[in-house]
Amino acid sequence: MRHVMPGLVGETHSAFVQGRKIHDGTLIACETVRWLKSRRSSAIIKLDFQKAYDRVKWSFVDIVLQKMRLLRCFELMSGLSINFEKSSFIPVNCDQRWTQKMCCLLDCKEAALPVWYLGISLGANPRLVKTWQPVIDKVEDKLSLWKAKILNKAGKLVLIKSVLNSLPIYYLSLYKMPKAVAEKLIFLQRRFLWSKEDGRIGMPLVR
Repeated sequence: MRHVMPGLVGETHSAFVQGRKIHDGTLIACETVRWLKSRRSSAIIKLDFQKAYDRVKWSFVDIVLQKMRLLRCFELMSGLSINFEKSSFIPVNCDQRWTQKMCCLLDCKEAALPVWYLGISLGANPRLVKTWQPVIDKVEDKLSLWKAKILNKAGKLVLIKSVLNSLPIYYLSLYKMPKAVAEKLIFLQRRFLWSKEDGRIGMPLVR
């Protein structure tokens, strides 16, 4: 299968093929948004592919697809159908009247950057701590489920290295982590590592 999959999966698909990384699509999206922000006016259409359980007004979709020939060509070539009810139109430095016109034409809602896309906040400033808040929340959620009082130091170290340190990897493949975020994650790990059996915060023996 390793030798066959590259010929079956298109070049734009990055998952499950040797030599391609699943975050390549996210990286391209981030670079595209950064380039669009430098232009006077542009727009992004965030599309959701139709699933079997989605309900779509087919009569209206047919009319829209006839007007938007580019999307129709995409459907014919890829075999994927677009769900406009879950799609959104994202203007970048665009006139509001033109934006409303496009939303009415596509019958989709208007959205603004940043938007959630493939596990990241697309269009957000990676230098801000709030952009990394999902990573911090995941670490805190994991720690809330673990019972520190029944684990020894070795067990805690294994969890920190194998679980906690792996949570930011996806974000780190796209952004440079701010110092404040790194210090926050280190603080959470140290507090978990040196906590006492009765749940109290212990004194770190190593700085």
